Amino acid sequence: MTPDAGDAPESSSGLPRSAIPFAGTGRDSREPVHADDTADSILGNAELRDLFSAVAVSRAAASRLVALEDAGLVRGAPNRPAFREGGAVGVAHALRPASDGTGDIFAPTFRAAGALERYGLSLDGFFEEHLAGRAGPFREVGTELHHVDLQAGLLAPVVPLGLLVEVVGGMCLGFRMRGEARVGVVCDSDGATSTGAWHEGLVFAAARRCPMVLVVEAGREDEAAARRHSRLESFTEKARGYGLGSASVDGADLSEIVVAVRHAAERARRGDGVQLVEIRYTGVDPLERLRTRMVADEVASEDELATLEARAASRCAAALERVRNASLSGAHDTLPGVYAESERTDRRIWADPGSTQAV
Repeated sequence: MTPDAGDAPESSSGLPRSAIPFAGTGRDSREPVHADDTADSILGNAELRDLFSAVAVSRAAASRLVALEDAGLVRGAPNRPAFREGGAVGVAHALRPASDGTGDIFAPTFRAAGALERYGLSLDGFFEEHLAGRAGPFREVGTELHHVDLQAGLLAPVVPLGLLVEVVGGMCLGFRMRGEARVGVVCDSDGATSTGAWHEGLVFAAARRCPMVLVVEAGREDEAAARRHSRLESFTEKARGYGLGSASVDGADLSEIVVAVRHAAERARRGDGVQLVEIRYTGVDPLERLRTRMVADEVASEDELATLEARAASRCAAALERVRNASLSGAHDTLPGVYAESERTDRRIWADPGSTQAV
């Protein structure tokens, strides 16, 4: 009998115990895993260009949202610290997305357009959901993008802080029980690690050796704020208490992020259980750092990278123009399909982004 099988043929749920993995005495050694120091040599030139373009798209889309806020067309652009697009983009590029429900699950914190594109959300869809286009799924003015497409593997819903660890942990247990070579990745802020849901989900996922990677996006730009969430120098030290493999990487180094998350995902995929990757943000621009490395290594010239940036800005401008030329929802259009009963139409909704008058 294997260590996962238990002492009885069935669990209280009626499922065979062998179908419900538990770490038990079969738990392997969890020494910290460190990112490869030669990360740049592992990524090919084409992938480096893709990473640069994805971050440039994310930066350009975020700039467009700020301009829309200034014009009063959205109630508020997403409030995100600067230079964090690299984390979401690097994580997305480290995974195996698929459009048919067989790929890895990606649950991002930072809604970077370049990362979401890799997981099936077009730039048109990105702006539709912010601008309340009739073609968008929510048809209401919003300050944040919340999108779920399980066929594409994208899981970014409205959810209490820290709760996605439990949700994705359950999904990953299903992957393991069905013998699927899939992993789920949850990106959470350092603040999420202070919630009970985060710890409860991690206890479950670690004990069941779920094929999950937990990414902690730790902001060290403000050391005093960071200390509110942990007295530890690194969140990798928490990993030891749960028996996880771990790595800590620089949030401005896209190559390092991709390699660390890819390595963690492969460990989880082969049965080593939950892995933790800490991304440390220090206020350094990942796009400029990647530009410097690519030019120095003769991957691309300054002019070629400038062209990629211009193309990213042009794509975002064109997508936004298409969405704005489409018919946008007014206040009277926001309720159909949201409430089941017509008498609920007295709910307070905002007539327009700059108005505080309820209708």
